[in-house]
Amino acid sequence: MNLTARINPEYAIRTAAVALMLLGFGLWALYDGCVAYPRTNQEFATVRAELLNLGGTPETLLLADNNGVRPIDRAYQAQGLKASKKPVKELEEIKEKTALAKGVDSARVRDTQLRLVQERLAQPLHSPNDILVQFAMVAVFAPLGLFFLFRVLIRASRRYAAGDDGLHGFRAAPVPYDALVGLDKARWHSKGIARIAVEKNGRPAWLILDDWHYRGMTAILAEIERRRPDLATAAEAELQAAVPPPPPPPKPPPF
Repeated sequence: MNLTARINPEYAIRTAAVALMLLGFGLWALYDGCVAYPRTNQEFATVRAELLNLGGTPETLLLADNNGVRPIDRAYQAQGLKASKKPVKELEEIKEKTALAKGVDSARVRDTQLRLVQERLAQPLHSPNDILVQFAMVAVFAPLGLFFLFRVLIRASRRYAAGDDGLHGFRAAPVPYDALVGLDKARWHSKGIARIAVEKNGRPAWLILDDWHYRGMTAILAEIERRRPDLATAAEAELQAAVPPPPPPPKPPPF
């Protein structure tokens, strides 16, 4: 009877979700850098002259008429475009920032608003650095997403088993139980990871049993311990030896 360990569905779902999220961020940044930001800049350049001619403060550019249409909206609509949210948001920020100056002459506030509006309208909505940041995000998120996706696909293709003739999947050929020379369970209870040693060129080579990545490793480990109780006894003895002795009881206070 073969005991089989396959990829843990919980691990696979979590890792695949992280991979898809990272790839989604990368694709979103790629779209912004290649399409959305250049298009927004081009549309803004189309209406920039009209907005500069309007001059005015944030209040005049954002003041809606009886139909709820603002001057900035009309400038975009005249070109058959929909007003971008970014210039509207930045005009509102200029308005809020200059409105905080209490006790300042209103003419001075107006001059400051006019200057800030003119400076903002003279620049593209998204600077070259903004676009460069999007490509930097692609360079970070896309490889990470592909790494996690590739890793979960590789682990999903693997199968481990314990049968009458030994252990399968750890090496190209089955590993007989009598070829095992060691068992390390130091991280089994805390991490779900155990190691089994086989002799290779006179030295032990360790094989990993990972119960988090592969569901069914607990049964395989139990089968190894059943067939090789000497390894299990030695592993428990080493584990006990690694546990520090309890501290001595405190001495009673002198009288």
